[in-house]
Amino acid sequence: MNRVLFFSLLLLSNCQKGGRLVDLRKGMEAQIRHGDTLAAACSLLVALNDPLVSSSLVMNDVGAEELDSISVKIVSWLSSSGSASARAGDLPDSWDKAYLSLRITERYCDLKPGVAARMIPVAIAALSGSSELSLRRARELASRGDTLAAIGVLEDALAKLSTPLPHTGASRAIVPLYREKASLCLAVGKLSEGMTVAEAISVMGPPAGRDSVYAALSGDFYLMLSWDTVSALVRGDTVWELVRARGSGGD
Repeated sequence: MNRVLFFSLLLLSNCQKGGRLVDLRKGMEAQIRHGDTLAAACSLLVALNDPLVSSSLVMNDVGAEELDSISVKIVSWLSSSGSASARAGDLPDSWDKAYLSLRITERYCDLKPGVAARMIPVAIAALSGSSELSLRRARELASRGDTLAAIGVLEDALAKLSTPLPHTGASRAIVPLYREKASLCLAVGKLSEGMTVAEAISVMGPPAGRDSVYAALSGDFYLMLSWDTVSALVRGDTVWELVRARGSGGD
């Protein structure tokens, strides 16, 4: 990945002011022709975070439409290739591609929401395949008694899923991972009844984004709430009191 990022930065540095978007697109197309679509995706992400390139894209400078088109195709490739890796059981590769597709989509949401709308469904498809594989892998490890390793797999997946994007559907991938992590953390004593919300966050990690959910578990009862909702509804500042309050019909 370091090699890919180096050449991505080199490609970006070669983009001249007058035709930076055209130069970037041509460089990415050359990478794709040589069979290195992953490198093209990295080049795109680096470029989208460059102020000159992003401003040219927003202003629809020469080459913007063509770059938008190839960007959508790259996200589609990342999704299909990442999903194939997930089906083949290649967890690192599936997450690398899902992560890239999500980050590219995030930048387009900031810069050109209309283009991002075409990316979101395929980016979420890649997240679903990767998260399902992580869940299976974690359960396999837990069934062999390696609970801490299982928790580590889930934590890696949740870190990759972290996104500031609202309404991307990423929560559908996050929910089962948080549930499984909460269950395993309870099993090994990392979560315990009477913990404050702050203590639970220290174990479960911070919210994954504005659209994220958090699993608080008491026995066999799962409570899925955003942290904003937890903050508003929690009684006595304990997760478990909130679980009981909702279980008895209180809000």
